[in-house]
Amino acid sequence: MHVAQTKDTLSEIYLASLKIRNQVFVKEQGVPLALEVDENEALAVHFVLYDDDNEAVATLRFLPISDHEVKLQRMAVPAAHRGSGYGRQLIEGAEAFIQKQGIKKVTLGAQITAKEFYLKLGYQPEGDVFLDADMPRAKPLTRSDSLKQRPQNRSFLCFVVAVFYFSASMISSIAASNACATL
Repeated sequence: MHVAQTKDTLSEIYLASLKIRNQVFVKEQGVPLALEVDENEALAVHFVLYDDDNEAVATLRFLPISDHEVKLQRMAVPAAHRGSGYGRQLIEGAEAFIQKQGIKKVTLGAQITAKEFYLKLGYQPEGDVFLDADMPRAKPLTRSDSLKQRPQNRSFLCFVVAVFYFSASMISSIAASNACATL
C-alpha cells in the first residue's frame, strides 16, 4: 500500500482519482459530471491510495482554505473496496502529508452516510446540515491541532513502514509486507 499525491491535473495519479470519483459519485450516486469536476481541480492536492497490486483503491483531495487550513473533499472508495480500511489508510496518509506542510485544521462536509466514519477518525461536527450536489451533508466536521494526536494503529504503522521501504528504494515491497506482518 502506498499513498501518492499530485497537483498536476495531467498526471496518472489525478486520472486515477478521477476514475474512482466518476465511478462513485457520477455513476453510483448520480452526481452530474459538471458538479463533480469543478473549478478547484487545479488548486487542490489529489491523493490516491494504491494497493499492493498498484490498483487505485481510494481517493480524496485537499483544497487549501488558508496557510493552515484545508478542506477535505471528494473522498471516495469504490463499492468493491468499502469496509477494507482503505479509506482510513488514505486519510491517515494524506493527513501525515499535510501536517508536514504546516496545516493545522481540516474541515469537510461529509455525506450523511459517511458521518460515523469521520467521527471515528476524530472529526467533530460544527454548524448545520447543508446540501451539496443536491445531497444532504452532515454538519461540517473539523479536526485541528489534534491531527497528530490520533492513536496509532497497525494499519497506519504498516503504511509508514511501506512508505519508508518505498522511499528507500533498497528493499522490495515484499520486505515491507513482511515487516507489517511482524507488527
